[in-house]
Amino acid sequence: MPIPTLHCEFKAVNACATDGTCKAGKDLDGMPLPLKVTVDFENTVVSALDQSGFARTDNIDAVADSGDELIVHGIDGAFGWQLAIHNGSPAASITFAAADSVITGFGTCTNK
Repeated sequence: MPIPTLHCEFKAVNACATDGTCKAGKDLDGMPLPLKVTVDFENTVVSALDQSGFARTDNIDAVADSGDELIVHGIDGAFGWQLAIHNGSPAASITFAAADSVITGFGTCTNK
């Protein structure tokens, strides 16, 4: 049975630099908060609206079900990204990582 499309929302994110400092962000790589992400497993893409109001879409490179979490990841330019979605609750996290920065946030994902 295919995994249903998920709708995720991340209301807060933090950006961290190589010196270990982190600060709250008002957007996620140019996408305004709250960040609403659609995870479309059938078409293997994730999408969110960017600052222009148009959909920004990335391919899903891998999906794994491990440790009671669904882990979804891919690549967007210089960033590797990952969604970790708890199987037993709507809890989720999103992380974008590059060699010189990490952006991460917590939120929820549901199939409704």
